[in-house]
Amino acid sequence: MTELSGQPATLPATSAQARIVNLWALWCAPCRAELPALERLGLALAARGVQVAAIALADDVFAVREYLSERAARLRGAVLATRAPAVKQLGLDALPQTFVVARDGGVLACWVGARDWDAAPVRARLDRVLEDA
Repeated sequence: MTELSGQPATLPATSAQARIVNLWALWCAPCRAELPALERLGLALAARGVQVAAIALADDVFAVREYLSERAARLRGAVLATRAPAVKQLGLDALPQTFVVARDGGVLACWVGARDWDAAPVRARLDRVLEDA
């Protein structure tokens, strides 16, 4: 995995805070559509210590960095090579996929498909999941 700066990146197994990790791709229209709301979600959850990251399945860091800088500049982003072993291990047969990861590294929820992260019912469900984080 690579940070948008071009530096290597990792997702640690454990963290001091819960994390929401969204996997997406530039070629995926629903993925692109939900990024601005995902950015707003990240801003809203930052005060609670919850980090939101969007990891693009791509081989071109520059294209992803440019896309995010124009549409969701405050969203933490990274790039996972399309042929990386993690892609197969995660079973990413549909995008976007969003994982809620607890501090201990356990996956609390996985949602396949785009969400309206601004919608009250979606936020309420996420809040219930984060209670266990």
